[in-house]
Amino acid sequence: FFGAFLGRARGSLTWWENRGNGSTWLRHDVVTGSQFAYHSALHADFDGDGIRDLVSGGGAAGNPSAASDDHVELQLFRGLGGGAFAAATKLSDGGGALIEAYDVNGDGLLDIVSPQYFGPVSGQPFVPPFARGASVASYVWFRNEGGGTFTRFAIGTAQGTGFSIVPVANFLGDGVTRFIATN
Repeated sequence: FFGAFLGRARGSLTWWENRGNGSTWLRHDVVTGSQFAYHSALHADFDGDGIRDLVSGGGAAGNPSAASDDHVELQLFRGLGGGAFAAATKLSDGGGALIEAYDVNGDGLLDIVSPQYFGPVSGQPFVPPFARGASVASYVWFRNEGGGTFTRFAIGTAQGTGFSIVPVANFLGDGVTRFIATN
């Protein structure tokens, strides 16, 4: 945490291998010493090559009281097989800590749904209603265009900073998935 104030890299994304009965674990580094702090990761084939990838939202910030220096981006770590991953590829600006994978538009490709907590979202600092779009939305979804390309869209723009948004199958008993969000 304090490394951010001193300009030191601080973020890592790792996976852990259980080498027995839970008493011996082997750490595998995907990335270390990043300017980004990673809050969650998804493990699925996002680029359609048959190998599972990692997608994570990374946040980098300086002064905690100033949203203007926050930088958040959705990152893809392409799976190489055998538990290895390529360096991060930026998919889009924005997103948040608690991302979810879900095929939002029913095209057979996994999209990503995310709250936006950090950065200039609606209400932090104030953004007039006419200027609210995907870049300042409280909740967004990233449409998977195929091949590891994503486009960001707003879900809700007037709720303030988003903390979580999750799909709930058959929420109203009609067979349709809805999303529950918190802020």
